[in-house]
Amino acid sequence: MRFPFAFVVCACAAFSVAAPQASAQETASEGTASPVNGQDLVAQGLFVRGLTQARLSNIEGALEAYATALDLVGPDATLLLAMAEAYEALDQPDDALFFAQQAARAAESALAPLLLIADLLRAAERPGEALAAYDRALERDPAADEARAAQAALLESLGRVDESIQAQRARLAHVSDPRPLRRQLIRLYDKTSQTAAALAEVEA
Repeated sequence: MRFPFAFVVCACAAFSVAAPQASAQETASEGTASPVNGQDLVAQGLFVRGLTQARLSNIEGALEAYATALDLVGPDATLLLAMAEAYEALDQPDDALFFAQQAARAAESALAPLLLIADLLRAAERPGEALAAYDRALERDPAADEARAAQAALLESLGRVDESIQAQRARLAHVSDPRPLRRQLIRLYDKTSQTAAALAEVEA
């Protein structure tokens, strides 16, 4: 079951729900909604209740709503990602990672679960696994600038500056304003004493 996104948008607007579960809402928009039956409608209501509770900083209440919805409809990517985000908000990274991985399996084309997995692995000081997760995200969407930027930053923090430069250069094809990115490249070229390349970016 995949929640119809129009329902989520309307319901969230009615409840003044905003940022805390944005990626879960984005995942709900990916793919085609299946027919709605009685249990689906109840689960949708529980999902919106969870979003509302998260907005009110009642994360435990949000988790309870999401878990009840999952009991009704089974492994749904939107609900699983919402669970992951809620556990992340509670600073329970192991549980957050578990549910993010479940969400990635439930929605093989979705980007948000992989980005969360990568961010959690990076925070857990597991950089190799984080880079692999960013790679998987970019396989799903080569234009995913958020993934490419995070990958570049992680590579730089690991001292892999040449690879960071490659990742930053790959972003140039996908950004509307390249000037901030070119400033990043100049800084990275200076770091590796690539004066000619830095000058080329200044003149670009």
